[in-house]
Amino acid sequence: MLAHMQTISAEKELATLLEGVDIIVAGGSNTLLADDNDRLRDGDSAADGYPLAFTSAADEPVLVVNTDGDYKYLGRLVVRFDDDGVLLTDSLDDTVNGAYVTDETMADDLEGTPNSDVSTIVTALEQVLAARDGNVLGRTGVYLDGRRNQVRTQETNLGNLTADANLWLARLVAPDMIEKGNGSMMFTASVGAFKPSDTLGVYGTSKLALIGLVRNLALEYGPQGIRANAICPGLVRTDFAKALWDNPEAVKRANSQIPLRRLGEADDFEGLAVFLGSDASRYMTGQALTVCGGSFMWS
Repeated sequence: MLAHMQTISAEKELATLLEGVDIIVAGGSNTLLADDNDRLRDGDSAADGYPLAFTSAADEPVLVVNTDGDYKYLGRLVVRFDDDGVLLTDSLDDTVNGAYVTDETMADDLEGTPNSDVSTIVTALEQVLAARDGNVLGRTGVYLDGRRNQVRTQETNLGNLTADANLWLARLVAPDMIEKGNGSMMFTASVGAFKPSDTLGVYGTSKLALIGLVRNLALEYGPQGIRANAICPGLVRTDFAKALWDNPEAVKRANSQIPLRRLGEADDFEGLAVFLGSDASRYMTGQALTVCGGSFMWS
């Protein structure tokens, strides 16, 4: 059975509750299971042995396997069954089963050869990305607490995930930009970063953290010719913000409190995005630019 509970403790418990299942592949938890004789990447350590053995609800053996994420390892499990289809645990061989490092050394040991078609596609994609990856826009419409239990039971909102996700994106694309000697990173923050709120406080805090990240990226990557700026929208007619604008009171406030007397539209950001992505903004970095109809020009 292929499970994706994202926490291996859930698959461990599941193994004892099911019947008719011999092997559970515990996906999503990124838990490295390996034997003592498995070669691991530098700095890695196994959380437990490979495989884990449990007794099912039918009083039969059931195995749980997993390796670390990002294709750093491949798991191998060879098993035998008796005439009744019951898994024979004494047939497990730790010199065959376990976690295999996905590196060139392992490929050589296995006398493997690259698939030329795959290599051609990878090379072509890398060339296209290197040529066009001068401008990167970091944007997300959902801000969730990254803890799995909370995500699975409720909508949550915690700012560090926003900053961490955008930092991950910046680190992912920075090497290609450094090689080219230029690039522009744009991140979507919010005017909510500039004032406290008794209803969207964590959201605003997360956006202020993102602006801080943008400024540090501008400082650190500036010497390599890379610019980083934040776009800070006001209230915009998007599905994400619909609960804030789709009511008569919001329209009334927009018509009375926003100097341009209207809510923002997605099209209002096209010009600024093109500007930041072009050489016209070549001397601008580390800035938080508001697009809000004038509602925060005094903040």
